Amino acid sequence: VKRPLFYWLFSLQTWKVWEEGLMAMIVNKKSKNEMPLIALKNVVLFPRIAMPLMIQRPKSVAAITEAMAKDKMIVFAGQKSPKDNIEQSGIYKIGTIGKVFEVHKMLDGTLRADVEGVARVKIKSFLQEEPFLKVAVEKYNTTSESSVEINVLMRAVSGQLRKIISAKPVLGQLSEVM
Repeated sequence: VKRPLFYWLFSLQTWKVWEEGLMAMIVNKKSKNEMPLIALKNVVLFPRIAMPLMIQRPKSVAAITEAMAKDKMIVFAGQKSPKDNIEQSGIYKIGTIGKVFEVHKMLDGTLRADVEGVARVKIKSFLQEEPFLKVAVEKYNTTSESSVEINVLMRAVSGQLRKIISAKPVLGQLSEVM
């Protein structure tokens, strides 16, 4: 099914509204702004991205076990160094709330978790370190105010994309799939 570019732009706007509503639901409830945390090495989870994660550290296993027992929501944040023993100062303050869909236990005890990023959050404070990391979070607004300059740039990029798609037959076929 061939869909015009405005369809995708509209879909993005719809997602932003849905994401803001979900964030309000998660962060504004007092019990929901305290969540388990998993520090990620060499990978970053972004909103609207689904990915498998291999979880081996005992604190991370305990955190995902806690999340699965409750609402399947967990905070993922990058760690600054690839060491296994991390401290609060070794974790970035901006992370992503993720929804855990499935967890599979491997033969070696490692967990394979399928997660999808939901929304960006800022870590306000660390509430607990044992048996897993628990943090208080608040919404992190990554959108900027719409301005004339941004709208002009969006139209320019959209126009260039149309030219590229029309010039390359293979890309035109890809746009039909989208």
